[in-house]
Amino acid sequence: MTADQTTPSRRRLRWLAVPVAIPVILLSVLWIERRPIAAHFVDKELAARGVPATYRIAGIGPRTQRLENIVIGDPASPDFTADWAELHLSWGFNGPEVAAIVASGVRLHGKLVDGALRLGNVDKLLPAPTGAPFALPDLKVDLRDARLGLATAAGRIGVTINGKGNLARDFRGRMLLHAPRLASMGCGAVGLLVPVDVATGKDATRIEGPIRLNHFQCGDAAAMMGLEGKTKLRIAGDLGRVDGDVSLLADTGRLASLTAKRWQFAGTLAADVAKGEGRMDGGIDFVEAAASSDLREALRGAGAALAGTPAAPLAPPLIAALLRSATDVDGTAKLAARYGQSTQISLSDVTLTGAASGARFTFGGGRGIGWSPDRGVSADGELRLGGGGCPRSADGWRSPMEWVRGG
Repeated sequence: MTADQTTPSRRRLRWLAVPVAIPVILLSVLWIERRPIAAHFVDKELAARGVPATYRIAGIGPRTQRLENIVIGDPASPDFTADWAELHLSWGFNGPEVAAIVASGVRLHGKLVDGALRLGNVDKLLPAPTGAPFALPDLKVDLRDARLGLATAAGRIGVTINGKGNLARDFRGRMLLHAPRLASMGCGAVGLLVPVDVATGKDATRIEGPIRLNHFQCGDAAAMMGLEGKTKLRIAGDLGRVDGDVSLLADTGRLASLTAKRWQFAGTLAADVAKGEGRMDGGIDFVEAAASSDLREALRGAGAALAGTPAAPLAPPLIAALLRSATDVDGTAKLAARYGQSTQISLSDVTLTGAASGARFTFGGGRGIGWSPDRGVSADGELRLGGGGCPRSADGWRSPMEWVRGG
C-alpha cells in the first residue's frame, strides 16, 4: 500500500458523526491501492499489517473490479464484512483512478473508548493521523444496506444507511439510528429510533426526519413515555459541531412533581461533537397535569407552618384553593438542558393554570427549578398566585423562595 490514499485519518468521532463516517471507513478497507487489484499484492499487504482477512475476487476488468465475501478480523467475530463491493475506475495520464464504489451488505463493528472510535483490525489499515481537518472524500459511492454496530459506555448503537452520490457534495440517502437502551450521567433512554434523510453539501451534512423514543428518564427530574417528534440538524463539514431544530411530543410523563397526559417541546439543539458536550433550549407545554401525592400532602401540612402568624387565617382557604387546582393543571415553561461533563435540567418562567378552578400560579426569576445528579431537585425564584378561590388578601400574593432536595 502506498501513501497515495486519500481516506481520512482516524480521529475522535462521537456517535453523532459515525453514521456519516461509514462510507469513509469502507473506503479505507476496500481502497487498498489505486491500481488494479491483484490478489498477491492484497494478501502481502494484509499480512504485513497483521490483518486477518478473506475475500474472493469475482471479476477484474479495465473499468470495474469486484470483490465478494469480504471478511476482516476474526472470522468468528469479524470487525468488517461485506457481501460484495465494486470499484469503478477511470483512466487518466497517471493511470487508473477510483471513480466510484458500490457496496452491498457492509457490516462494521466498533466501539468508543475515551471518545475515540476503535475499529479493531480495520484500524491497522488506516494511515497515521496527519492533523488535517476531517473532510468527506470527493468520491461517488452507492451504499446498499450498510450497517454499523457501535459499543459505547452509554450502550449499543446501531446505524443503517442506504444512498448514493458524491460524499463531498451531493450524497443523498436514508439513515436509521437505533438504540435499545442508553444510560449516561443519571439519565436513560429506551427504544430510540431515528429514521432520517441524509444529504451532504460542500459546507455541511444535513439530516431531517422523525424521532421515536419509548421511554426517557433523568433521575427524579423527568420521566417521559411514548415520545415522537421531528429533527432538522446541520452537521459541520468537519463533523465537529451539530445544530438545528428539534420538536418532541410525549403521550404522558412527569416533570418534577407534575404528571401530565401530554408534554410538548419545541426548540433547538447545539452540540460540540469533539468535546462531547451539548445543550437543548426551548419551550414546553402540557395539559391535564396533576401534582404528586407527596406535593399534595405537603400542601395539607403547610397550614401548621403559619400557625401563630398574621397569615394564619389565610391558610385554610388558600390551601383549599391550591388543592382544588392540583389535579387538573395546564402549563408552560422554558426548558434548558445541558449534557457533557455534567448534566443539568432547568425550568424558568413557569406558568400553571387550574383548568377547572381558574387559579393561576407563576414561578420566575432566580435560577428557576433545576435538577442535576449531584444536587437533586432545587428551586430558586419568586412564586405568585391568584384567582381560583384564593382569599382576596392572597390574590396576587407573591413570595421569594429557595429550596433544595439532595440527589
